[in-house]
Amino acid sequence: MRKTQSHNQHFLFLKDQVAAYQSQAKQGFKDKHPRATQWLEKRQLDVGKIRQQSQRLLTGATLSSLLLLAAPQAPSPLPQATEQRRLARVYLISAQDIKSRLAEALALLVPARVGHPDPDNEIQVSQVIEENLGIKVKFELEGQRLNHSLGYIGYEQHLARFPGDSVRLHDEWPEAEMAGGLGAWGYFANSAAELTPKLEAMEKYYAVVQTLYLPTWQKDLKSLRDWYKYRKVLVINVQTGAAVVAAIGDAGPANWTGKQFGGSPEVMHSLGLGSSHKGKVLLLFVDDPTDQVPLGPVKAPAQLGPPQEV
Repeated sequence: MRKTQSHNQHFLFLKDQVAAYQSQAKQGFKDKHPRATQWLEKRQLDVGKIRQQSQRLLTGATLSSLLLLAAPQAPSPLPQATEQRRLARVYLISAQDIKSRLAEALALLVPARVGHPDPDNEIQVSQVIEENLGIKVKFELEGQRLNHSLGYIGYEQHLARFPGDSVRLHDEWPEAEMAGGLGAWGYFANSAAELTPKLEAMEKYYAVVQTLYLPTWQKDLKSLRDWYKYRKVLVINVQTGAAVVAAIGDAGPANWTGKQFGGSPEVMHSLGLGSSHKGKVLLLFVDDPTDQVPLGPVKAPAQLGPPQEV
């Protein structure tokens, strides 16, 4: 009997210790992440029971995206995006969850056909992307609009970055080989010595868009060539939500190919299309006047640091 009482007392002591530790950890989270705590409390989610409530958390996050889509609205700041990236940084929402939710939201907004979403949906698409990825995008930027924002992307070869460049000098995917000709804007640098990291990234993550089919391409060739040269675009695999920021580096593909865009080997692998060599994507201009958004795969919100204000 005395032994049983001793065990009970020991159990109660350990229980009190665990409860005290949980309370301390919970308070520490609240002190370090007040805005995330407020976000959770508004949704009646207990920080101390977040694992048990993970499904509810994800459902709420998905519903918040769907509510955003309920009716057309003018562009506005999205403080929720800040909170979602903050939650991801403290491991309450995983990078894969962000991608999945983005793909689910886009499925409700983008059509099955090649072309553009309905005009009423374009604002919502841009908002959903900013909400989930923290990157501002536009279907039309500075009066420029591509003939397609939704279409099929194909696997392209490496472009020559400077005279004498060869596939063995490229970091990855040598099996892609070198393109037979130069990109639409020629070499990226006059020599290997002049190839800066920024120019190297432009070739590594280049996209191909059909500038040659723009209505005023021949008429306004000089100004349009300058405007589109290395212009940043965001490419999203609409099936998975995987995204990459690319620089426009070439013109094409031809209409007869059945594709509307092209991507470097690195772009295609970042989108999860390295094996299939083709897939359906959404491609939009990145609104980045101060050049703050880096080229390459869009990192998980947990890795982004402060939200990108561009």
